[in-house]
Amino acid sequence: MSANYKKLGEIVELIDERNKDGKVQNLIGVSIDKCFIKSVANTIGTDLTKYQVIRKNDFACSLMQVSRDGKIPIACLKDYDEAIMSPAYYIFRIKNTNEVLPDYLAMWFMRTEFDREASYIAVGGVRGSMPWEDFCDMKLPVPDLKEQEKIVNTYNAITKRIQLKQKINENLEKTAQTIYKKMFVEDADLTLGKLKDFCSVFTGFPFDSELYSDSDGIKTLRGENVTEEKLRWDTLKVSAN
Repeated sequence: MSANYKKLGEIVELIDERNKDGKVQNLIGVSIDKCFIKSVANTIGTDLTKYQVIRKNDFACSLMQVSRDGKIPIACLKDYDEAIMSPAYYIFRIKNTNEVLPDYLAMWFMRTEFDREASYIAVGGVRGSMPWEDFCDMKLPVPDLKEQEKIVNTYNAITKRIQLKQKINENLEKTAQTIYKKMFVEDADLTLGKLKDFCSVFTGFPFDSELYSDSDGIKTLRGENVTEEKLRWDTLKVSAN
């Protein structure tokens, strides 16, 4: 990829549009996972005219405690045409979308390398925060628009495949739980009992026990086998030597 490196300050500009007429009521914030979330703050009696307006394809970020969190909460607005945010956020937009695509810049902000560099820069800031000027000094490669589109499409395709695989795994887990419930709970003629009714309790290694085998060891249930979701059975193999 042939690209010129440019500073963020050459690409973006700060926006400070206030909700003067109070018409915009949708209050949002940015999570540490780099996505917009609806605010749960009680806004009754709050003067929303002092809040900033963010519009579609605008970016918002918080530069506080960057070195502590190891991440910059930052995202590009896609789900709403407009919303309002706390004045504590920096809201900015791309100066020329014929030069840099919003989706390309948003993808760049998702990179772990971006967060790592930001955390390093913010170490010298007050309480680990990053000044806006330092943020603007960060550089990124800017290829031509066709190359940016290609990169974004590839990134989105991979992301969608990962999400699909995760969904498949979740469905398989639900299916397995349903089968287990049907086989061992609903249809089976089972007698409920306690572990002590069919297990022996011992401490140490029972070398003199008839249950012990030099080759196979003995199946045991230990505290670490008891998890929140299920029992994890292990076979403990020990040697008489």
